[in-house]
Amino acid sequence: MSLTNEQKENFRQSFNQFDQDGNGTIDAKELKDVFHKMGNPVTDEVVQNMIESADLDKSGTVDFDEFCKMMIKYEEQGREQALKQAFTMFDTDNSGFLEEGEIKNAMEKLGNTVTIEQVKEMIKQVDTDSDGKVSFEEFKKMM
Repeated sequence: MSLTNEQKENFRQSFNQFDQDGNGTIDAKELKDVFHKMGNPVTDEVVQNMIESADLDKSGTVDFDEFCKMMIKYEEQGREQALKQAFTMFDTDNSGFLEEGEIKNAMEKLGNTVTIEQVKEMIKQVDTDSDGKVSFEEFKKMM
């Protein structure tokens, strides 16, 4: 896991807000308290599930490294969700694929003038199954 200094600092600030007793780990009570203070009360079960999914060494708490891995995972999930929304918006015929015309229209909506030849070249670069259209998995590689 390679983080920039800025990411480490941001994650450290967040971690310190959760680590209320300053012992270097976040336990279930601390996690629940922070959510409650933020106006998002959560059940013990939800908190326990969050701890278990982040607690890689099975210590019952989350240390800073585990916290960073969890944060990166949530950021990646957010990126995946944003890409899925964009793909769905561009897939105007709801086929589950982006075809030449849809990609050309999407590019133009984003302010990029492209020719059909350029679109074909874009498709060719990511079309791993050579079907002439772009699946969501191929779209992610394009982005």
